[in-house]
Amino acid sequence: MTDLDDLEKLFFTNLLGKSPWLTKRNTALAIFSVALLMVLLLLVNPAACADAESGLDTAQATSARKDVFELDRSILLECATLARFKLRFHAETNRTGFWRSWIYPIEQETGTSLSFSNTLTDLTQRARGLGDPSRISQPSLKKGLACAVTGQTITATSSSIELLHNGYIAWLAAQKGFSPRKSEAFVAASLQKIDAFLAERETILAANPEIPERKSLMLQGKLLKHIRNQLLYSFKEFSVRSREQAWSENTFYAIDVSQALCQFSASLMTYKGFTTPTYAGAAAISNLVANSLVTVNPIVRTMVGRYIAMRQRRHLDKVFPQDRPRTMEQLKQDWNEYADLMPAQPKAALANNNATIKEVGLLCMQSDFGDQSLARESREIARLHRVADQQAISGPIIGLASLARSTCSTVAYYGYRDDRVVNNRISFAGRISQASGQAYALIATPRAKIKSVIYSRKLKREGRLPSQIYEQHMKQWDSIETGVKAAKLD
Repeated sequence: MTDLDDLEKLFFTNLLGKSPWLTKRNTALAIFSVALLMVLLLLVNPAACADAESGLDTAQATSARKDVFELDRSILLECATLARFKLRFHAETNRTGFWRSWIYPIEQETGTSLSFSNTLTDLTQRARGLGDPSRISQPSLKKGLACAVTGQTITATSSSIELLHNGYIAWLAAQKGFSPRKSEAFVAASLQKIDAFLAERETILAANPEIPERKSLMLQGKLLKHIRNQLLYSFKEFSVRSREQAWSENTFYAIDVSQALCQFSASLMTYKGFTTPTYAGAAAISNLVANSLVTVNPIVRTMVGRYIAMRQRRHLDKVFPQDRPRTMEQLKQDWNEYADLMPAQPKAALANNNATIKEVGLLCMQSDFGDQSLARESREIARLHRVADQQAISGPIIGLASLARSTCSTVAYYGYRDDRVVNNRISFAGRISQASGQAYALIATPRAKIKSVIYSRKLKREGRLPSQIYEQHMKQWDSIETGVKAAKLD
């Protein structure tokens, strides 16, 4: 067979060289000649074509690997944006100042103490008049009522301030884009970007079966999707808990204001009853309504919060149909085919020089971190529910003690209005019941605050205060973002 160089020489010198009219008068024949030369070249040296095709496939696979790397970078950066938004959303919608955690219980304790003073004063005077009601000192009863009016004013004011402050916090959060509707829109837009990147990533992997480290890249895609699901589920839990807490607190404060104002009105009517006895009956009815509100408040508050949480969860399940992600330990059992690629110590994998191994280690570490965060959030929600359930039991006990007194006062006025001895004795029995309930409330409020302080100090020592967790998560994602931006493909 003729050598390639000899063939080229033969073709150009004998065919084109001896027939110059071909290039001038017959262009079609010249093109045919060139095509014939190409075919002969392929037949003479097919290895050169194979090498060219191999080089093209390698270049294409390398380009696809770079595209996947850039998509991974974009996905992680968008996840960091979503994570920071989720953390800020939780912090802004549940923000409480230091003064709120101390001023409110102090005000409530002060109001209860003043009301308790009135109860003791009334109880003492009615005890003096058990046999002879004329021995009851009217000026002493009026002074006791003055204490009660002052205490009820403080109670109503403190709850009103809390209610207004919650409204202000909700308005401020909405202005920053953390209202339920705005936050859902932001999360939906962020998820749309992440899902688009993931879909493009899968398309590239499917179109390039010869891409380097394809199995590792497929594992990375699964881990990225898992992190995406963790962030979404965490946002949903934050949103549900935030709505539950807001409605529960606002319901409690609204009812507390109402009952304090009813008691305030009852005290004023009782004071008027010293000169106009008909006001005493209206005062008894007002007290009955007020103490009924005190009794049902913890129960209603808990029910309203749970109902709003259920509605919010149902709504978010429709907008973001994402169940609780499985833990990494569970996923490792499902991903048996990737067992050889899953690092036993994800943090140690970050020291590897291979960019792919580094990325797998980073994603595994972040997935484990997400599992721990979800578990911590679940424990906190369970703890808050236990506290609410306990208050839903202890709160009505205090209210029922005062409700018994209101019932006795109502029976005494409408049943034994003309019999002052029986009227006084029935009222005396009611005051004993109310005194026991108020005494319990005076103990329960500081006890609850002391337990809260002890628990907060314990969390602080362990680094688990909400503010500390917020800082930890922010630093975690800032570190990831910095590392992703600085990462380069080998």
